[in-house]
This record gives sequence, structure tokens and C-alpha cells, in this order.
Amino acid sequence: MEQVLLETMLRHIEDREVIRVSQHGFTKGQSCLTNLVAFCNGVTPSADKGRATDVICLDFCKTFDIILHKILLPKLERLIPVISGVPQGSLLGPLPFSIFINDIDSAIKCTLCKFADDTKLSGAVNKPEGWDAVQRDLGKLKKWACAKFLTFDKAKCRASGHYATNKLCDENMKLGSY
Repeated sequence: MEQVLLETMLRHIEDREVIRVSQHGFTKGQSCLTNLVAFCNGVTPSADKGRATDVICLDFCKTFDIILHKILLPKLERLIPVISGVPQGSLLGPLPFSIFINDIDSAIKCTLCKFADDTKLSGAVNKPEGWDAVQRDLGKLKKWACAKFLTFDKAKCRASGHYATNKLCDENMKLGSY
């Protein structure tokens, strides 16, 4: 029964293109590999032009356990018989999560790629405006997470700078008060 319900919901979501193309987790025809390729395709043009590029890898803390249904329910437009979290170990669990996190990139200007609860943000930073854009988008991600009562796992978040000289350099990007 759960499989039939999942297939029906997935067909409905695919037909209406509910999940953004930036989400590669729990999405038919998408994978870790398609996530990596899409991300590289977004970053490579800057590198090919010799532009410095910052990459910020973000990971949410216990996302599947703390999704608030008062935020998810309007997106699902139906009741779910639990107060928070999504069913883990269930075929249906990842689908509400994908819907929940779907709008994270609605105001983002830089390159953003998602795989489940892992998010990568990047942008060319060879000019101050580029660094400012990445920092502004990082702030938007923090604001989005706070509005959804989510937090980033500081221990799993990383920022790195990639430069034309092929050197890798840690950046001092700020994620809110982190």
C-alpha cells in the first residue's frame, strides 16, 4: 500500500514539477553523481575563466527528525498523523522532506546544489561583488533555516576557496553567528 501511495505521489509531483532541479536526493533519475556533475557544471565556467570561486558545503542538523508539520502541512495540503519529523525507514519519508526543503533556493543568486539535506553553494569571488553575493546568499540560507526552525551542523559545514593558481584556501565566510 505504501509503495502504491508513493508512486502516485511521485507521479503527481513529477507531472507538476514540484521539486526543483537543484534537488538530487530522493528524486527519480537523480543521484550523488548527477549532483556532482551539476555542481561542477556550475563552478567550471568560472574556473575556466581564471576566476576565484568559493564553495560552501552545508549540512543541516537532524533534519529528518525536526521538520515541523505546521510548515510542511501547507506544502502537502493534507494532514500527517505526527507532530514533527518525517517517517524514517519508510518509503514515504524522503518525499515530504524534499517538499519541505524545496524552496531553500528561491532567493539564491549563486550556484546551489542539494542532495537530501546536504547543500553546496558557490560563486565567483574574483571581485568584491562576487564575494558579497556569496556572503549574501549564505545569509539568506541561514535566514531560511531559522524560519524553518532548522540549524546547520557546524562540524559538517566547510568553506573553501579555489583559485586560478590551483591552490585551495579556506575562507572566512560567515553563516550567521557561526
